[in-house]
Amino acid sequence: MTTITVYLLLSLALLLLLYLIRQAYPRPYPGIPYLAPSARRLWGDLPHILPVISLTQDPAKYVYSLCRQLNSPVIQLFLRPFSAPIIFVDDVREVKDILGMRTMEFDRAPSTQAVFAPFLPHASIAKRTTPEWRAQRRLWEGVMGRDFLRRVAAPRMLGCARELCELLRVKAEIAGGRPFYVFEDFDLAAFDVIWTVIFGRNLEALVTERKGILEHREDVVLPGSKDELAVFPTLRRPEIYEAVAWFVKGVEKTLRSLSQPWHHWVLRQMPAYRAKWAMKERLVSGLIHDTRSKLADLADDQLDTFEDTCAMDMALRRERLAYDGKFDARPPTTREIHDELFMFLVAGHETKAVTLSWTVKFLTNNRAAQTKLREDLLLSLPNGVNSTTEEIMNTPIPYLEATMEEAVRLGNIHPRLVRIATVDTQILGYPIPKGANVVFSSYVAEKPVDIPEEQRSKRSQQTKVNFRKHYDDDMEDFIPERWLNEKGEFDSHQYPTLAFSAGPRVCYGRALARQELRITLTLLILSFRFEPVPEKYNSMGAHQRILRVPQQCYVRLTPLDHAKI
Repeated sequence: MTTITVYLLLSLALLLLLYLIRQAYPRPYPGIPYLAPSARRLWGDLPHILPVISLTQDPAKYVYSLCRQLNSPVIQLFLRPFSAPIIFVDDVREVKDILGMRTMEFDRAPSTQAVFAPFLPHASIAKRTTPEWRAQRRLWEGVMGRDFLRRVAAPRMLGCARELCELLRVKAEIAGGRPFYVFEDFDLAAFDVIWTVIFGRNLEALVTERKGILEHREDVVLPGSKDELAVFPTLRRPEIYEAVAWFVKGVEKTLRSLSQPWHHWVLRQMPAYRAKWAMKERLVSGLIHDTRSKLADLADDQLDTFEDTCAMDMALRRERLAYDGKFDARPPTTREIHDELFMFLVAGHETKAVTLSWTVKFLTNNRAAQTKLREDLLLSLPNGVNSTTEEIMNTPIPYLEATMEEAVRLGNIHPRLVRIATVDTQILGYPIPKGANVVFSSYVAEKPVDIPEEQRSKRSQQTKVNFRKHYDDDMEDFIPERWLNEKGEFDSHQYPTLAFSAGPRVCYGRALARQELRITLTLLILSFRFEPVPEKYNSMGAHQRILRVPQQCYVRLTPLDHAKI
């Protein structure tokens, strides 16, 4: 090899290296504000974000502050080398309009699909908003409707809430005034309910858990100090619950990984993954087969009048009607039914458990609100903890509604809603290029950046009057009263909300979550006084799983004798 050839190869290698280095650095989109020093760093905004994550486990804190620093509701962030910027939008009015009315411009982002597709490739959560997606969603209309939720879900919710209270009563008695971890109890309760609602079988996980705690009470760690944690032994839980919990943790790790497809591939090679996945496949497929066999014995007229006892009944009955041309949707594939049922199981129990956890934390730290809620419940429900589902669901209890709405708002369980721009477009006058990943904030607590009305879309301007207010100086405080009008009635239009997203991709289980929260919270508040928890166990920080989950979820319970309240 001649000297000239060597120099030429070295020069080419150097040019390639310089090109790769240049490609690794941030390349800002024109016309969108950003932090100038971040654009000159290989790691972009990460040096600013990582300390915030270390302190709060919540990167959104940095992003909200950056919007105010740049005085713009639309900014761009540089989060990793060799990647396009992420556009962040923090303006509730415009976000509601985009999610609800501009679905042809913004659709499900590939990054979201990458998280769920390996677990749920045929579920609607992993698909773009296409006619196929709409047809698939149509099959499940009514599963989260009022009739189904009241007739099928509510009785099981009430029974499960009572079983949860019995479990917590046992734990409180053993703990003897010490705080203890409660998130897994809420999670197990939510799973118990959703399993029955979806598959029509009783899991009885809470009953088994309570019996296990009583059998192993000598294994409970009880420190000398009442301000230290009572630690209960970890018991064996239903195999399907353990599998779903394992998959949810896998999603959490995937969200934090640099390469989601690579992380999923590694995950799928693990023996634990394969074993749990195979068990899930056998169980769900077997339940689908059994229900199809049950429905196959019904005549056509019987099928029309068949009363569904679970979500699977409804889906498989409609499947048969669709094949007979009697249901306005294309017949679903078996994998679509399988994955959609499993999606309901995963997302449904997670939503309720996380929402209940935040609600309990807010009420623990706001004794006046907790006392007010208990007093109103006792006045409205004379039968107390023995109230029926009809009494709990049909009795107007404005402060209960206000408490739930405030907890959902402040809990911010869906903090970021991710979409991809499908065309060149604009948001609030800022140019958004086709293919850009856009993260929409759902948090309704930060003071909005002032925007001239003429920069907003016409629909955003027109819908401003739909809400009484859009911001108050105390929006970061837990104040249920903000949702009550002058007459003391609950008013959901006091402020805008985005806790369950909006538009055609609004959270499908929101009605289920709200109904279960209403029933469970009612029984918990009537059954226990949630005492203050030591500061070191009372962090309001969060970490991101599928949803935004409290870092710490501990309670110190005083069981209530209702004759003495």
